[in-house]
Amino acid sequence: MNHFKETQQGGIIGISLFILIALVIIGYVFKDDVEGLSDRWFYLFVLSLLFVFAMFSDFKTVIVDNKILLKYGIGLLKKEIDVSRISSVKVVRNKWYYGWGIRYYGRGWMWNYKGFEAVELQFKDRKSTFRIGSGKAEELKECLNTLLSEG
Repeated sequence: MNHFKETQQGGIIGISLFILIALVIIGYVFKDDVEGLSDRWFYLFVLSLLFVFAMFSDFKTVIVDNKILLKYGIGLLKKEIDVSRISSVKVVRNKWYYGWGIRYYGRGWMWNYKGFEAVELQFKDRKSTFRIGSGKAEELKECLNTLLSEG
């Protein structure tokens, strides 16, 4: 049974990559035959940027069958967390300098796409925490607390 689903799109990561791709294409179109710049390198560079854009185009958080499923973009970066391993859940606000994306923030790992609201998971089997960035942090916390009380 699907308990929670959120898809975040259009964060600073996606917007920045889109602007970068547009600027590179505009620069290439209006270049004045720069020596040493071959078409092959330009196409390789644009394809690389498009790949990164596809990797981080959105961020999905789904809770199904007592598992938290996290996935960036096309799914090459994904994580599965068994709810039974969680001891507590709380809503937190990330500091601005924690940034966005997948990163270690000092007390554990964080997967965040945009904004500053997150749900912090404390595990039964380790001291480190795990933060999930969410536009629906309170709803995500309530869903997880319901599953924890049932299990």
